[in-house]
Amino acid sequence: LPDWIPDYFVLLNFEGFREIIDQLGGIEVNVPQAVDDPFFPTDDYGTIRVRFEPGPQLMDGDRALTYARTRHADSDFGRTQRQQQVLMAIFDRIRERGLLEQLTNIDEYTSALRDSIRTDIPKPVLLDLGLWGREIQADDVQRLAIDAKMIVALNPPATFAAQPQALKRLVGQLIGEPVAQTKRDER
Repeated sequence: LPDWIPDYFVLLNFEGFREIIDQLGGIEVNVPQAVDDPFFPTDDYGTIRVRFEPGPQLMDGDRALTYARTRHADSDFGRTQRQQQVLMAIFDRIRERGLLEQLTNIDEYTSALRDSIRTDIPKPVLLDLGLWGREIQADDVQRLAIDAKMIVALNPPATFAAQPQALKRLVGQLIGEPVAQTKRDER
């Protein structure tokens, strides 16, 4: 297998997502532009309108989940950017509260999530990651995503796919093997 295949996984359901943010006392998210989604799905299979004004906001778990999930205001690509923004806000809040320095309290946070999270990461590796995480600054975290400039249209019923060369370039960035950009990528 290629060496860029993940060694472990973490799966967190919506309730766990809300719970971790609430346990952290909320997260600070700077909404870059207004987000207005007239068709946000509800738990009873209906829809409601949700709106986020631009600017910094303290979000509880429910509000942050809504922000991360909304996509009708723009696209799946916008949703991906919001999801990355929320994950970085969680990371920032963990660092701000000094939780990486207090690894003895990790059980306090993870016990509340036992029914909402699944992972195959062994506890010693989790502790090592916590120690390693203390050294990481938000600017050191590389966030990559497929965006609207990297897709090609497909015939129905599919809608689009990643342009192969653009995807190869993105994976190259991820694993440290940059691929030259072509004229087609720039479109």
